Amino acid sequence: MNGKLFSRAVLAAALIASGTAQAELRNYDLSFTSTNFWEPSGIYEPPPVSTVTGSFGITADSLTGTLNSVNSVNLTVAGHTYSLSEIVWDVAGGNFNRIGGALSGAGGTTGGTNDFSLGWVPYRGAAYMSFNYTTPDTRGGYLGGTLSTHITLTEVAAVPEPGAFGLAALGLPLLLWRGRRAARRAGGALTGLRSA
Repeated sequence: MNGKLFSRAVLAAALIASGTAQAELRNYDLSFTSTNFWEPSGIYEPPPVSTVTGSFGITADSLTGTLNSVNSVNLTVAGHTYSLSEIVWDVAGGNFNRIGGALSGAGGTTGGTNDFSLGWVPYRGAAYMSFNYTTPDTRGGYLGGTLSTHITLTEVAAVPEPGAFGLAALGLPLLLWRGRRAARRAGGALTGLRSA
């Protein structure tokens, strides 16, 4: 394989690899509202918060696909504002996406603490969504039923990975150099033809 063909093949392979490494994953804003909380443990304390709204920046393979990561959080429940370090996530049973407080994991809550759990099956709609929360002032937890939790997923424009800029920064000078070299060779060949 000659040098020109080899350098083009290497450049093409690098560009293809950088473009497809995370092509399947997309960024979404997950916003939700949950109301009509009830206390299922039998303690029957009234919920300290009757409506909870929040949002998460997530990465998933599609609008109706499985959760890949949680990148940001905007959630305050009963005066406690959650930070990203307090959030965990998982996918249960292959299709049940869950985001929750790190204290009890994504699928549960611990009474008497600041904790929450949000779950949804992405391809089934509002009938398979739930939000639970607990606070330090209560012994039990509060469940926002499946009919009172509403989630909206909106795709966010993708931001190129820093590696893509690096590859472009490396590839552009290589292309310019190869083009200049080819132009010199072509110019030299033409000069040789004119003098002949």
